[in-house]
Amino acid sequence: MKIELPSNWSQVTLKQFQAIQALLKDEEADVYQKNAEIISILSGIDIMDVQKLSLRSYTDVMNALQFISQPIENKLRRTFKLNGYKYRILSDVYKLNGGQYITLQHLLRDPEKVVDNMHQIMAVFVIPYERK
Repeated sequence: MKIELPSNWSQVTLKQFQAIQALLKDEEADVYQKNAEIISILSGIDIMDVQKLSLRSYTDVMNALQFISQPIENKLRRTFKLNGYKYRILSDVYKLNGGQYITLQHLLRDPEKVVDNMHQIMAVFVIPYERK
């Protein structure tokens, strides 16, 4: 079985990141089970198939995922394209309008749910790109 995995944090989607963070909150699950679920999340392979990996394959996969224990380092991209539309990211909170600011405050109210709401928090800072 060929397993395709990201090689660094920049290849991990926000949805995958949120799933991994939710998994890591569970302190009762054993390390093997957590690692198998992380492999499943990042590869898209069913958890039952991941659990059938040989010890050697499992070790190789975990070695390939060493970046997970590293801090996330990435530069902020100022613009990006999605579905043919160009967007820019506001990096200055003082440039948010009233509605964006209220939404941001609402989403940050519960510290336990910040990671779960990260996609909505990020959306507050994204606006359509307009040429001047």
